[in-house]
Amino acid sequence: MVHLRRNIGMLTSREWHGLDLRLCRTHAVEGALYYFLLSALWGWWGVISLFVNYIALAADLAALAVGLFQRRPQGEALVSGSFRQWYKDQRSAAMLARYVESKRLGMTR
Repeated sequence: MVHLRRNIGMLTSREWHGLDLRLCRTHAVEGALYYFLLSALWGWWGVISLFVNYIALAADLAALAVGLFQRRPQGEALVSGSFRQWYKDQRSAAMLARYVESKRLGMTR
C-alpha cells in the first residue's frame, strides 16, 4: 500500500490531496516522484502551507522508499501506461461522475 500526499499552497488557501493505493513498484516510484515534485514546487506558497508542506514531502519520501523496496515485477504488467495518465483518467472519470450526478439532481443550468 502506497500513501501519496500532495500539498498545493496558495497565498490565502491551500489544497491537500491524498491517495492510498496498491501499486506495483514502477507505478509507486513514479507516483511518489510525481507527487513529491508537485509538492516541492507548488507547496510552499502560503502561510500555513509553508509548514504543512514538510508533512507532504515526508509522506512522499516514505512512499518512494516503499516503492523502491518492493519486489521487481514478474511477468506481464496488469496495467500499462504511466501513473500520470492513470491519474488523469481517474480525475476525468470522477469529474464526469459528479457532473452526471448533478444533472440527475437538477443542480446545473
